Amino acid sequence: VEKFKENIPIMNDRNRLAFNLYNFVKGNGEPPRISIKTTKIKLVGITESELAKKLDEELQGIKK
Repeated sequence: VEKFKENIPIMNDRNRLAFNLYNFVKGNGEPPRISIKTTKIKLVGITESELAKKLDEELQGIKK
């Protein structure tokens, strides 16, 4: 999530999103496209769907 700090300028937003993505990887949370909406993070220069796609790609690398 820190990789996207230019698009998610508020540290607390990044922390909330990271926590939700960690839970998703562990099998307890929502996928990125839902987590982005439910955490109500402030985005700059990127749409929710673009960020969700990039996060999905990053998570695929982690899961392997």
